[in-house]
Amino acid sequence: MGRGVPRSAEQRNLARRLTAHTLCPWACLWLVLRWVNESTTGWRAGCWAAVDPLTGRPTPQQPAPQRARFSWTALIAAVLAAAALVMAVIALIRPTPAAIPASAPAPIPPVSITSAVATRGTGQNQVVVSLSIPANTLAVGTTFAIKAFGVQNATAGDVNFQIHLGPSNSTSDPLVSTDSGESVAANGGIVTDGMLTIRTTGSGGTTIAGILNTVTNGATTSTTTTTQTVDTTANNFLTLSVSTSAGVHTIEVAAISVVKA
Repeated sequence: MGRGVPRSAEQRNLARRLTAHTLCPWACLWLVLRWVNESTTGWRAGCWAAVDPLTGRPTPQQPAPQRARFSWTALIAAVLAAAALVMAVIALIRPTPAAIPASAPAPIPPVSITSAVATRGTGQNQVVVSLSIPANTLAVGTTFAIKAFGVQNATAGDVNFQIHLGPSNSTSDPLVSTDSGESVAANGGIVTDGMLTIRTTGSGGTTIAGILNTVTNGATTSTTTTTQTVDTTANNFLTLSVSTSAGVHTIEVAAISVVKA
């Protein structure tokens, strides 16, 4: 590998292990041998001193035998050698942490509305909440939850929710799921609960979604789920829109969140 080229986590880990495996044992051996040498200097001097064969005493020109001397330096060296050996063993047996891919996409944060969104019964299809999805973020199995709660004014109307997924962040984006319209009485309320899942990815990726509506009188409606095409390599927006056939319908609470990334 050329100089200056960054190394991967696996390469750095292998280099660390080879260094510990190669250098630490030799360092430990050198320190232990030095300790043995310093601790036995006096004993060796005594063994090699010349002795008078008649008296059994050291000759005058030779120093008297010395007792093996204790060396604090040698003791510290031995402790350091033991510590180095332990660290080498730990470095060799410690599991390698999983490397985080540099290209891993950032998580998609949830989004919610902070003020009411109203739509009028004039054919208006109003975007309620929108979630920005960066290119190449969607994966097979990525699933979103789409929820909203709204109330009708004094005029009853048929309320219709739609889920869109596309690059325009508007109701012109491809329609992924829509309900048949739920009749909401005057001053009544409705809760919508939708989900969307990515089936396949790529420029010709596919997705599937569904919506379940519940109104204050207990009636429910749901959508027929079919797969739709989505380009996951481009920036996309997941939106929930609403319309009413008459009166004014106001969404008070709405949110989109990632159930599974």
